[in-house]
Amino acid sequence: MKEPTTITLEDPVEKKSGDQVAELTLRPPTMRDVRMALDGAKGDVAQSIELVTLLSGQPRVIVEGMTPQDFAKASDAVADFLGALGLLSSDSEG
Repeated sequence: MKEPTTITLEDPVEKKSGDQVAELTLRPPTMRDVRMALDGAKGDVAQSIELVTLLSGQPRVIVEGMTPQDFAKASDAVADFLGALGLLSSDSEG
């Protein structure tokens, strides 16, 4: 199993407390995580938000507050995990 991956956010997200989230550490997903994301969210973006939320342990409001560029980095890390599980084909589109 792959090790957790930490990404540094180019634009940290501010919590209500005033603290900032400057990094996200994503753990490798379980099939339960994948099922929860696929069953609980409609559409690719919503499923990606759900997976990043589950794998980072951060509240959804933090993930939704990320810039598109930072979210893309997190999504790429999730895709790497899923590819390692054989759930994504490297030559698939969409």
